[in-house]
Amino acid sequence: MAGDGRTITRLPLVKDDGGRHENEYRDCVVRAFAIATMVPYDYWHAKLAAYGRQRRRGTMRSVFKSLIDNEWGWRHVERPGCTLKRFVEHHTRGRYLVRIRGHMLAVIDGRVHDIIHSAPGSRVIEYWVVP
Repeated sequence: MAGDGRTITRLPLVKDDGGRHENEYRDCVVRAFAIATMVPYDYWHAKLAAYGRQRRRGTMRSVFKSLIDNEWGWRHVERPGCTLKRFVEHHTRGRYLVRIRGHMLAVIDGRVHDIIHSAPGSRVIEYWVVP
């Protein structure tokens, strides 16, 4: 229970590290790409590094956006105007890369695939449909 009497709920979570390296962190973009595409973590780690990602420093939006635009061309939806909870409820089929503030995660068939629980009320900033 929240202090104001509201019940705090969690979204369905499939614990998945996407094949993460033990000595890597701040790699949510790499993990989300690996999970959503079912392509190994090492591939995305190297590919994002080729576009400018620095090890253990996270991935700037310009880096992953360039990779998607230049090589993959996935459908992009910016500012869909919904919370993560609503996104999950309305995207029960398919694979998605979803960006919320400070984090990227994969949603597959209406379930969050990640190593952490994200707040259901987090605003979805943008997402990509992974074919």
